[in-house]
Amino acid sequence: MTSESSPPLGGTVASRDQTTLGWGLGAEGALVAPIGRHVALTLGPTVSYGKVDAFDDGPAALSRAGVALGVRGGVALVL
Repeated sequence: MTSESSPPLGGTVASRDQTTLGWGLGAEGALVAPIGRHVALTLGPTVSYGKVDAFDDGPAALSRAGVALGVRGGVALVL
């Protein structure tokens, strides 16, 4: 009995002899609201982009990219 595996619909499967290359880029901005002499609250939007490529002996066999949007907040200590 022989069985074959197939990739997910519309996708490809990376093999062990492929090399992957990935990178990303992100940016964020923040509004700072002081709530005391040495403490402040921060809040602002974030955006990031990432891409991964898998290479074998031929052209790129697998390429994935994505964009993420979000909001980041925190408490900052001011010196």
